[in-house]
Amino acid sequence: MSRIVPAIRAVVRDELDAHRGLELGVVTQLFSNDGGGGEHHLSVNVRLNNSALELQQVPVSAGRPGLSALPREGSLVVVGFINGDLDQAVLLGVLHDSATPPPDAKAAELVYKVPDDADDALRRLHIELPSGHTLTLKDSELTITLGSSKVSIAADGAVTIEAGGDMTLKAAGALNLEGGSGATLKAPNVTVQGDGSATLKGGSVSIAGTTSFSPA
Repeated sequence: MSRIVPAIRAVVRDELDAHRGLELGVVTQLFSNDGGGGEHHLSVNVRLNNSALELQQVPVSAGRPGLSALPREGSLVVVGFINGDLDQAVLLGVLHDSATPPPDAKAAELVYKVPDDADDALRRLHIELPSGHTLTLKDSELTITLGSSKVSIAADGAVTIEAGGDMTLKAAGALNLEGGSGATLKAPNVTVQGDGSATLKGGSVSIAGTTSFSPA
């Protein structure tokens, strides 16, 4: 034991004395602002390559304030040191490696392929504007919310549109609405109008309620 302590001290002293530039490392732990309270900045622990030194809670640089994009544990990263100071490390970026190669993309394309395992508890892609409007894309569902209106598209094919106000469907050409198993139109008052002609057709037709007919 008496021999180990001086050796550890020597390693630490050499690390501290070294003037740092850019170095590679591997992410070992993540620290996010989970909960959205703003108490925590984005940071990670990084074990430097070819070194026994593990940096604690290294700040993660962002392309723009308001963006949360932490690397994954095990990611190969580039770390810089302000004024060469080991105590002022900053994570500058992530490098692809054999475990997470870049996605298939042409030179002019912008492609993001989520490398993580499927987990519906994660918000895969979440965009929120100052107005509170949101777009959330998960493995199971795409949800767009603007005020009191909401559009949901589920992975199983279900589509739900909830309008907080009026809703208008308008086509310069033909408008076709078709349901594979049925169609329901329900409202306190319903008007069906054809400016040229109107046709109601079915194998059987039932009309319930008080009816009245009048020429146009």
